[in-house]
Amino acid sequence: MDRLVFSELETDHFKLRLPIESDMDDQFEFLMNKEHFPYADYQIATVMADVRVHFDKMMLNHEKTSLFWMIALKESNRPIGSISAWNVDFKRNSIEFGYSLYPAYRGQGYMQEVLAKVMNYCNESLHFTTFVIWTHRDNLASIRLAERMGFDFKGFIDENAHYSDETITYATFEKQV
Repeated sequence: MDRLVFSELETDHFKLRLPIESDMDDQFEFLMNKEHFPYADYQIATVMADVRVHFDKMMLNHEKTSLFWMIALKESNRPIGSISAWNVDFKRNSIEFGYSLYPAYRGQGYMQEVLAKVMNYCNESLHFTTFVIWTHRDNLASIRLAERMGFDFKGFIDENAHYSDETITYATFEKQV
């Protein structure tokens, strides 16, 4: 396989779907304040057009080398965050996950439910056998999530940030399935 296939997914509590126009306001609220994403290398949104740029970037290689889902509450379809599968290595059969939740929804185990569903889909439907997570070394919640999900710590890697002059040290994790 040299291409990905997107599918909407559901968990007990969430719909994983493509972004829709009504997600713009919630995503703007999230991206306009760096305190909402202290560990993520996102561009701060100052106008609504910045959200469109963010979504366009996430969708640029959708179904080629990445997949992107909005995480929405099942009963209301309101977004609470996003998850992506990207940085694909078809030869190695590996795929990396990136994720974020809006602040009000953190610390409740939601991302574990969502990540488990996406991992299952990537393994059973897309036949990936190696999963990767890179998270900021200070993002203890994300590190704990990787450990709870059975990922093994592989080490630290420094990388230049895209939206600042910082160098980010990532804790890297891998899981074979």
